[in-house]
Amino acid sequence: MPDLLDRVLASREWAGMWQHCDVGRHIVEVVADSAAPPEAVWEVITDIARWKDWGPFSNTYLGRDGDPPNGIGAIRVYVVGPFRTQEEVVGFDAPGHFAYRVVSGFPARDYRADVTLDLRPGGGTSVRWRAEFDGKPRGTGWLLRIALIPFLGYLARKTGQVAAAPRP
Repeated sequence: MPDLLDRVLASREWAGMWQHCDVGRHIVEVVADSAAPPEAVWEVITDIARWKDWGPFSNTYLGRDGDPPNGIGAIRVYVVGPFRTQEEVVGFDAPGHFAYRVVSGFPARDYRADVTLDLRPGGGTSVRWRAEFDGKPRGTGWLLRIALIPFLGYLARKTGQVAAAPRP
């Protein structure tokens, strides 16, 4: 099964969207472009309370303030159906780098994601979302990797779209 999975993910549609480390760590990296400037994309990514307005979440909120409130040490909570996940913000360098680690409620061990926002030549932002994790239970990381590729791709695209949309 893993050989078939590797062939599918290596196909043109998935090319450049993932990497796998043989020692049990899994890496998923997606990139999306936005017409919005990095500062606008940064505001969307860091404001977890608004994610429920545009994403597939039934609820999103700040469980604990960081420094600043959405910054390092903040606990971000998002709910999808009966599932509740908590993340802790571990990197907050406006407007170029945001990082978090999953604290609870997610089927991975040692999950950390780094979101990098780079100004594109001619304007706009390149949004790079990179996650690294171990499967929980062991041996299931490849399955989570399959799910994360489209999900992180969605988040990278959608945060850029929300940031580029006119505000009412």
